[in-house]
Amino acid sequence: MERLDQRDPEELRRRNMVLRRVAYIASAFAIAISSAVATALISGGDGFPRALLFVFEMKMNAAIGFGSAAIGLFALQRGLRGLSTLGALIPLFIGCWTLLEYAGVRLTIDEVFVRDWYGQSKPHPGRIAPNTAAILILLGVTVLTLSFIKNRHFRIVSAQFLPLAIVALAIEALAGHIGKSDFALSWWAPQAMSVPSGICSLLLAAGLLANGWQSETAKISHLPVWVPLAYGSVVALIDVYTPLEVNAGILYIPLVLFALWFDRAHIAILFAAISSLLILLGLLASPRGLIPIEIVLVNRSLAIGSVWLVAALVYRQHFVKRRLRQSEHHFSVAQQIAAVGSFELHFSRMELRASEAFAAMHGLGPDRIIEWSSFLRNWIPPEDRPGIEDMVSGARAGARSRDLEYSFLRPDGTVRSGLMHCDLLSTRREILQGSSASSTTPPRFVARNCNRPI
Repeated sequence: MERLDQRDPEELRRRNMVLRRVAYIASAFAIAISSAVATALISGGDGFPRALLFVFEMKMNAAIGFGSAAIGLFALQRGLRGLSTLGALIPLFIGCWTLLEYAGVRLTIDEVFVRDWYGQSKPHPGRIAPNTAAILILLGVTVLTLSFIKNRHFRIVSAQFLPLAIVALAIEALAGHIGKSDFALSWWAPQAMSVPSGICSLLLAAGLLANGWQSETAKISHLPVWVPLAYGSVVALIDVYTPLEVNAGILYIPLVLFALWFDRAHIAILFAAISSLLILLGLLASPRGLIPIEIVLVNRSLAIGSVWLVAALVYRQHFVKRRLRQSEHHFSVAQQIAAVGSFELHFSRMELRASEAFAAMHGLGPDRIIEWSSFLRNWIPPEDRPGIEDMVSGARAGARSRDLEYSFLRPDGTVRSGLMHCDLLSTRREILQGSSASSTTPPRFVARNCNRPI
């Protein structure tokens, strides 16, 4: 795994600065939306623009919960554990008590400021939707976990899976507003998640993801993170519109394939879990058709199984790549210890590409790429050039290579002797692969002639 702090500390600093800005902007917008809704509800809508009356769909408790979670995210960024804990407990309290109300426990706390909804025909007009309550619980748990738990595995679940689950629930609700799906909007409850609540959910999920990723020293992704999120949103919308006769769940398979562009293997598992959640939500939110429910369940089960099969293959691919990088690193270290280096000669450009150990042995410079003619002219003494050229020409023609003793001149003016061997790659016959071992005999010091520019 290539780590940013070892490769380029400045790049790590720039990335974390961007993530901090994302977290601050997300919390600021969520606080602004929640404050505006709370102010409008308390004022009763006097003087409120008619075009913005849809904000009254957001309940007061939802505004308090999302606003508190946003404050908790802001405090988490600032390292204020006490304030972040308070900001997490309020939405957690509101969400838990609201779900208890839906379970039949009468506590009446979910209808604070119900006077703002006087005259509505819905029962319990001040109560937030159950999916909104679930999101508030996930927000509270995420902020609390990021504040107190330092275990890496728990932080992975909290900082990545839970925000992605929030995104999935919010996307499904917003898709329900477009597709007019009762389950996607409210899980068949009288109250539905409002558009402002969905927007706040997406903002806070993005801010929590940004906060959690600040502790990562490896590169996060090789493509913009919003690309898989946008794809998942589009598929969720398609799923809400598509009848159950069509198994739209298979469209989530490419969402898992996006994990190939991430540098962490567990991202494939996270995407598979989110895809499975969206497939199950789509089963309940999609329009009913004439097909028997047993066939629908089989189709959705096959879609979930396919998603997890692809996730396992992607995880395996990441595992193999990580093992390959580790082997390459160990090989490079072994080359440096044993004074053995490798190189590739590309005949199309007559270009020498050296390993780190080969470049260190010969003093080629940091780029480790040089023209073949320049290498012969500036590093190899005239008396050794014909032997190397004959060996390369024979290997290019397919002849079996022999070990060749040669001398090379380093930039410090010392001449060392080495042993070179090269063969033509069987898979790519335009590339010659070779190795060189430096002798352990003491070097000789000579003047820097050998056609090398001073």
